[in-house]
Amino acid sequence: MNRAHSKKGFTLVELLMVLVIISILAVLAMPVFTSLNAHAQNVVCLGNLRGLHTSLTACLIDHDSVWPQIPDTMTDDVAISKWWKETLTPYGMTERYLTCPADLPKNDKRKPGHPFESSYVITNFDELPNRAFLWKQPWAIERWENHGGSKGPNMLYPDGSVQRGVSMLTR
Repeated sequence: MNRAHSKKGFTLVELLMVLVIISILAVLAMPVFTSLNAHAQNVVCLGNLRGLHTSLTACLIDHDSVWPQIPDTMTDDVAISKWWKETLTPYGMTERYLTCPADLPKNDKRKPGHPFESSYVITNFDELPNRAFLWKQPWAIERWENHGGSKGPNMLYPDGSVQRGVSMLTR
């Protein structure tokens, strides 16, 4: 048979080899995409905490550096989360900023239909002026360690920095 008259194209074996190579590359790339997604969620969480810092600072400025006081009768985490959201709403805080993207119902940390509960625990300081600035105590701590590893949850400090570290909060 003359080579000039043969049909041009790929054989079935060549197509299958290409599919196998693409499949292997996709399987090898999956952990990278998972890692990138987790990193992106942590970046959004850091942004949320910085937004929380901005709202808390604005609230402190309006109230002569006196930390907002949660009513003594309020002990339920859901009610406290709602109270913080309502207290900080005039300062730009929304429910979205109080929820870490890794702490969504799809991750089974909160069930769908569950009442709003902040992903962050905000520290209770007393009503003395400047008490929130006295020590380098976190203003807010991530409720659960959503971002893996043993570094601990994200914590928001008075200077606006966010660090990861060991926390006494556990699920």
